[in-house]
Amino acid sequence: MRKALFILVLLILMPFVNAQVGQFESEGKVIGLVNSVTSGEFYLINPLKIKFAHVSIKSVKFFDEEGNEVEDFNIEFQDSIFRFWDPGEKKLVKYSLYAKNITPGEYVLYIFMWGFTETNQLYLLSVYVPVEVKDKPLIFQDAVSFVKDKPNAKVALSGDIIVVYSHVTNLASVPINVTARAEIVSQSGKVVTWREFNQSMNPGDNLIRFELKLPDPLRPGVYELRYRISYERGVYEYSREYWVDIGISFVDMSIEGTNVLQGEDNFAYIVVSSDRSALINVNLTVYAPDYSLENSTKFRIIPGSNIIKLKLPTEKPGRHEVGVKVFYKGFEVGESTGDYLVIGFPTLNSSVKGDSIVVMINNPNAISITATVDYRITWDDGSLVREAKELLLPPGNYTFSIALQRKGAFKYEISLRAFGKEFEVRGAGVIKPPSPTSTTTSFPHSTTTSSSTITTSSESTTSSVTPAAPSPKKGSNWAFLLLLLVLVGIVGISGYYWFNDPKRKRRKRKKPKRKSPLGRK
Repeated sequence: MRKALFILVLLILMPFVNAQVGQFESEGKVIGLVNSVTSGEFYLINPLKIKFAHVSIKSVKFFDEEGNEVEDFNIEFQDSIFRFWDPGEKKLVKYSLYAKNITPGEYVLYIFMWGFTETNQLYLLSVYVPVEVKDKPLIFQDAVSFVKDKPNAKVALSGDIIVVYSHVTNLASVPINVTARAEIVSQSGKVVTWREFNQSMNPGDNLIRFELKLPDPLRPGVYELRYRISYERGVYEYSREYWVDIGISFVDMSIEGTNVLQGEDNFAYIVVSSDRSALINVNLTVYAPDYSLENSTKFRIIPGSNIIKLKLPTEKPGRHEVGVKVFYKGFEVGESTGDYLVIGFPTLNSSVKGDSIVVMINNPNAISITATVDYRITWDDGSLVREAKELLLPPGNYTFSIALQRKGAFKYEISLRAFGKEFEVRGAGVIKPPSPTSTTTSFPHSTTTSSSTITTSSESTTSSVTPAAPSPKKGSNWAFLLLLLVLVGIVGISGYYWFNDPKRKRRKRKKPKRKSPLGRK
């Protein structure tokens, strides 16, 4: 009997005598809950260069951090035999664990296994798996947050959606209700948007997810995302800061012409940079002496650099102050100011006064300008007077006179050229010679027509310019002398004929014959 028993024990131990020893590796850990049954999974990895036909779990033990065995664990595996285990391959192990009266903390699960190769070579295999026992049923995985559709974006735009989510593992065998809340808060503590709801956490893995839409527009700055999950036995909190921007920026403004002529086209150009497609409002204000303009125009911009062209008024002369503001949904994106000078054209008028033509020129600008005046006077006897001169016109009114050196009817044309533009006035009049009974008789009349009229009031400056012409006194003396000579000649001739007329000779009376005193004949 003893001999037979010895042979039986020898047969049982024979495989172990030739068995090899190996160590497996683990990935993941076993999670337990005090006085509760938990389920989970972890991986076992074959690091040996050996292919096993099958591997079976033979025994397990639990140890605390000090190496003492703990008896109050009870673990069951869904599969205890694994077939065809290649080198480097990992196998999923699913478990159910009951931790009765276990102190929360860290432990180690020791698993002992037999592994048989395809040639029936036995390996004694062992592996250590970390164990964590918790006293709370929910395990909160780290939350994740990003900008929707732009997961790598470092800046969120107003109107974007912020996504935040996390996984929650319920170790208990029954559902647990939680309250989840997500909010976005400004640096001043103001909540700009938020969401909150209750959700039931079923046994195993659960997902909680929020999508928070940022207000649009939202003042640029740093905003904090706050995420919180709470239940009766614990709280999980997560936060992350985001830089929020409007996504539209005012870059610069330039004015095409800083000095332009009256009526000439002029434009302002503004550059707007954008990270989005949007509709913006551009407010333009222009202030000038006796003139103002305010308008608002909508423009569609696209991502990138946008150049917007604005027409500027040039109807009135003087310096114009320009202001531009850009708005996005009522939020001011930026502003800029500038100025430009509109140079006005002078105006020309004329009138006949006495024996002169009075020329009136108005310079509407605050600076002196150069102009050329050309006048032409045509008398009814065919004589012509013409002169051109260059003038420096001060601001305001400038007046000069053109003396009329003749008598009779006349016509005149006066032209003014400045800044490449010509203005012209025409007129006519009559200067009558003096009557015999009057030393001075003049009945001038005139009509003038102007090809351009611009009315601008300014301070008056009067100057007198008299063109060079023959002296009227000298001409009058010669005429008087000539007339006197003619009259003298006429009187002389008349006298001559008067005294030599035969009819005018007196007849001589015959003398009577003288008688002699003596009575003689």
